[in-house]
Amino acid sequence: MPFNGLRYDNVNLTFFYNYGAHFLPIAHYTVHGFYQGMGKTAHKRDVTNTHGFPWVDASDAVSNGSMAVFRVELSTKISFLFPLEPPLSTAVDSSTSAATNPLPPPTAPSPNPLTQIHHFLSIKLTSKNYLLWRTQILPLIKGLRLLSYIDGTNWPPPSHHLNAESNTIVPNPAFSQWEQQDNLLMSALLNSLTEEVVRLVVGASTSHAIWSTLESDFASPSQACIMQFRLQLQNIKQGDSSFQSYLQQAKSVADELAATG
Repeated sequence: MPFNGLRYDNVNLTFFYNYGAHFLPIAHYTVHGFYQGMGKTAHKRDVTNTHGFPWVDASDAVSNGSMAVFRVELSTKISFLFPLEPPLSTAVDSSTSAATNPLPPPTAPSPNPLTQIHHFLSIKLTSKNYLLWRTQILPLIKGLRLLSYIDGTNWPPPSHHLNAESNTIVPNPAFSQWEQQDNLLMSALLNSLTEEVVRLVVGASTSHAIWSTLESDFASPSQACIMQFRLQLQNIKQGDSSFQSYLQQAKSVADELAATG
């Protein structure tokens, strides 16, 4: 693991690497051990009183593996172990390694598709267009593989569970993930409703509750509404409208009637 440096803060010697750090209590560490870690032996001197050792020069230490030449200031202030001029071979190896193994650029997390769903919904649900709205939004929900949230087959996991190691009740990460996804789906559904319809689902706490309420109110109308659709279908006349317009009007009423089951 590439070695980047070391920091001393009167308590710890901290070895910094590209992918983390290793902490050593200064009271249990020695200059002798430090030199050995650098590949160079030295007299054993316990570093317990830093005032007596303002500087420890390691400039003559031998490069060991990926470690270059360092020196460290042991004072009462925070100080850093920093590289002096590394051997030529080390510099060449480092530049070659950087050229052949460049670090990948950081990537931003992908946004959840539900946060962009409003771009695909041109029809908001009113009291009269449930079939059109359902035809528009259902394929999106299926495409995102979230149908189980609204049809009631994906129930939330327990909010807490027993941690076997500590034998304590702790929050369940699976519940947090489920809750986040369901809240995003709830938001998408609510954004596809007109204000008059939103009033019908006030108090719904899950996407399944919203979907069930809308189905109950619009997909299963009363017998009076069914009779009204049938009468509309029977009384449609072409009149002065084109044949295409006449067929479209008849199909619209027939679809509404079919949606009642």
